[in-house]
Amino acid sequence: MMEKAREKIDSKLKHKNIIEELDMANLTYLTCIVNEALRLYPPGPLLVPHTSSTECTVGGPERFEGRVEAYKFMPFGVGTRGCPGVGMAVRVAGLGLGGVDTGV
Repeated sequence: MMEKAREKIDSKLKHKNIIEELDMANLTYLTCIVNEALRLYPPGPLLVPHTSSTECTVGGPERFEGRVEAYKFMPFGVGTRGCPGVGMAVRVAGLGLGGVDTGV
């Protein structure tokens, strides 16, 4: 998955060495990976827990390509009690993950 992400980052950014915040809009696969990580490990311990009764895989990070419907993905809560820093958190996580050199 990291190799595919690195290929997509390299193809979008061409010869740039550092990912900037404005680049995140073009790096949809990287955003999908961040969303999947947040779905599996939500940052808020007080949100409603959700687990599968058996081991399963549903679509991988590609599930988030396109529009994410409300109330189906809410690692930071929703409504008036939702985290106001959700946008910044997702961008910073993407910048950090995208800056990792896999050595490939």
